[in-house]
Amino acid sequence: MDNPVTGSAQKHADSKVVTAELTELLITCEPALLLDEEKRKQVKAMIKKQRRDFIAAESTRIYDHAPPELQRALLFAKEKMASSVFTTRPLKKYGFCFPNKRDFRDLITMRYHREPEGLPRMCPCGKIYSLDHSQICKLGGFIHMRHDGPKELFGELCAEVCYDVKVEPDLLPLTGEKFDHKTAKVAPDVRSDVRARGF
Repeated sequence: MDNPVTGSAQKHADSKVVTAELTELLITCEPALLLDEEKRKQVKAMIKKQRRDFIAAESTRIYDHAPPELQRALLFAKEKMASSVFTTRPLKKYGFCFPNKRDFRDLITMRYHREPEGLPRMCPCGKIYSLDHSQICKLGGFIHMRHDGPKELFGELCAEVCYDVKVEPDLLPLTGEKFDHKTAKVAPDVRSDVRARGF
């Protein structure tokens, strides 16, 4: 966002450049104010480019001087659709609503990489508890929640257009098959995420 205190001088200078031709015609009392539109468009394009370059340089300067945690938050904030939480319909069945105001406040706090109130000091896994640690600790279950949310939503949407939809169906047991890839799941009781016939 622009700071009018620091940016007003440059914007005033830019406006003088854009209106220089009109100013000259008014000073010389020309009866017909004929302006070169093509030249004006070029001047405006040049000013826009200069502003974009300045903003990019200022953004890089701020990013370089920020601590690593804030740098990470800035990268997330610049991603496409980063603010989609505020433009999503608050449908309860998809989990896009806030049951109480604390959830909304904590979401805003996390978005700006601040520590929500009431966090414990130590994690049950033995490490110091923090906002970053809460998102990567496998003991707390957030990893599974982040995986299960999209899976459940995909299953619900598939059920509206496909048939025989099942979330986490058991895979058929192996009968001696061999796989080239090491990532192939060969353990017993393995399940897939979603099965949707006719997808």
